[in-house]
Amino acid sequence: MTNGIDQVTLLLGAALALRHGRDTEPYWAQARSMREYAPRLRRFIEAANAGKFQEAEMELGSMPMEARALAYAAGVVAAGDAAPSRWRKTARLVLFAPERPYLRS
Repeated sequence: MTNGIDQVTLLLGAALALRHGRDTEPYWAQARSMREYAPRLRRFIEAANAGKFQEAEMELGSMPMEARALAYAAGVVAAGDAAPSRWRKTARLVLFAPERPYLRS
């Protein structure tokens, strides 16, 4: 699982796999390009999937806005309709359309 996987695909794919109870390890094995952010993003997505939104937010800390917006998009995928509406709004406003999935209002 290496061809066609960029940071956006990796995070959103891991979030979708987690949401559906699938193994996320193949995605995180490819996260080397994210260096120090990968463990924090993984914990963020896992907390979002568990409905622990405040805990998830704490994982992001002082992460740059673009990375935070991408994390929010992945958090929405992982948590579904339960995700905070602010996450959807931030992802839609900060990321270009090709950088994010369709996020219902």
